[in-house]
Amino acid sequence: MKQIISLLFLLLPILIFAQSPGGNLSFVESESSMQSEDSVSFTIEYVDSMATLEEDRDDIIDDFMLGRFADEMPEFPGGMDSLYAYLARTLEFPQDAKDKGVSGAVLAEFVVEKDGSINRNIRILKSLYPSCDREVARVIVQMPAWEPGKLEGKPVRCVFNLPIRFVPKEEENETEE
Repeated sequence: MKQIISLLFLLLPILIFAQSPGGNLSFVESESSMQSEDSVSFTIEYVDSMATLEEDRDDIIDDFMLGRFADEMPEFPGGMDSLYAYLARTLEFPQDAKDKGVSGAVLAEFVVEKDGSINRNIRILKSLYPSCDREVARVIVQMPAWEPGKLEGKPVRCVFNLPIRFVPKEEENETEE
């Protein structure tokens, strides 16, 4: 147990201050309408991994520590297998990304509230392509309520990191063989 905790504290600075693919980003992109009928609004925040002011770093660390060490972490209804089935059913590979030959992963971070709802402020920790980032955020905010995380038996807000891969069908079939 001590080794796991030690490993977490060693990886913490790397996860927080790792260079983002877009360079020194410090902006919030707000999406107010989607192309689909069931229009949703959400905010995508790209993490400024090169924060230079001490208070900026403290804010990032405070946000990062939010509910990360709950006794019981939040859980998608039905568990991880159901989460993967939901993603396979709901996620669409954006056509513009397909046309450009984009493949890889988006790492998104979101907060599961005390009532199990998903906070609409989605943080993209690792960006892949703008339309892929937006698609990940769209799918996350449309998720059903989760079982909330718990600390000492009480529901708490928890941060959840979710990597989502975008792989063209041709590559997907090659890796299965």
